Amino acid sequence: MTIPQTFMRRLLTDLLDAITTFVSVMKINAAIAASAPPEQLAVRQLDEPESRTMEAQGRLEYVRMFLNYESHGFDIFGLALTGAKAAR
Repeated sequence: MTIPQTFMRRLLTDLLDAITTFVSVMKINAAIAASAPPEQLAVRQLDEPESRTMEAQGRLEYVRMFLNYESHGFDIFGLALTGAKAAR
């Protein structure tokens, strides 16, 4: 594998990891919230989901940042993210 291929593979792996982590954290937090009213949960039980949510939001921001870079790159080459044709 060449260096650009290795870099892209690593980048895509990180992006997929960030997306999966975000989704799983949100599902876990939803299950915790559905299990009992907040008044019945201990402070520790509320702190952990809050902390995980902030971390997941940071990962999601990483994905958003990358997609903005990619969008800019596609614009440079005359491509649209919607899969439209290249400008000629």
